[in-house]
Amino acid sequence: MSSSRSLRSSISPFRSRSLTPGPPPPAKRPSKTSSKPPTSKLPSKPSISPPISTTPSTPSFDRPDSSKAKENVTVTVRFRPLSAREISKGDELAWYADGDYTVRNEYDQNSAYGFDRVFGPATTTRHVYDVAARHVVSGAMEGINGTVFAYGVTSSGKTHTMHGEQKSPGIIPLAVKDVFGNIQE
Repeated sequence: MSSSRSLRSSISPFRSRSLTPGPPPPAKRPSKTSSKPPTSKLPSKPSISPPISTTPSTPSFDRPDSSKAKENVTVTVRFRPLSAREISKGDELAWYADGDYTVRNEYDQNSAYGFDRVFGPATTTRHVYDVAARHVVSGAMEGINGTVFAYGVTSSGKTHTMHGEQKSPGIIPLAVKDVFGNIQE
């Protein structure tokens, strides 16, 4: 049981100040290159903009092209606020939003990832909905297939974002309200 407990704590996005640092991250795989030219002309997969850096050791990411956001898969990240229990234990975020498009590791500034949008823990669910999901709901009302879903480890904030609570409704209640408002118009 203790091995599964230590595994869970090593996956958690939170670190406790009282714990010793975990094992170093695995080495990154070398990229595979091929000397053969491609045999077909398939459209290239969209990718995150290459890192733009003011110093070589701290990458940051440029804003991705959002002009075709209604036609593409977009990936957004939302950091939920720490719970009262986590704060009392001395837990802190190990990853943080560095601007609107970059997630950075608190303990290794060289570890950074770019996304279509990043929301910090102080961001309201309403703002997340307006920026990341409202256009999907509007498109669905015009006959365009769309999906909004939450993915993450246990206790990462999926229910907090999707369901919400009475005083701060989540993505689902906000979407349902918009759908019925659209029908009434």
